[in-house]
Amino acid sequence: MSDGRPHRLSAAYPALALLFAAACGQRDSGNGAPPLWDPSAWTPAQIQQLESGRRLYAHKCAACHLTSGQGQVALGAPALRGSAVATGPVALHIGIVLNGRGNGAMPAFAGALDTRSIADIINYERNAWGNSEPRLITAQQVEAIKNR
Repeated sequence: MSDGRPHRLSAAYPALALLFAAACGQRDSGNGAPPLWDPSAWTPAQIQQLESGRRLYAHKCAACHLTSGQGQVALGAPALRGSAVATGPVALHIGIVLNGRGNGAMPAFAGALDTRSIADIINYERNAWGNSEPRLITAQQVEAIKNR
């Protein structure tokens, strides 16, 4: 039953929406310009993989890790720019994307994305924001770790 006055919480809705958008990375203040890959360093097929990874990353990962790769530590989403995961052992990186993090902050993508998409995202993360991995991983590498 309403007495014609606005509900007490209705004034808080815009503030809550802004807070939620900021927490989910909708406002990325980093310098997240998409990387430009030197065509002489990559084959056209590799550039397609990196661009596919960029698009998938934007859709699946940037809400927490930001388009700049700087992450949101308060949400449990560490920076990927220069990180030990994105520049370290490939198997560790693949395992984290496949299985998520045990604390629940990072979801597992093994059941949500195919191995080609996971490989493309990882290749993007390993070659964006100054990270530089000249060898792209394959869907077969992701599949092998998924089946361990």
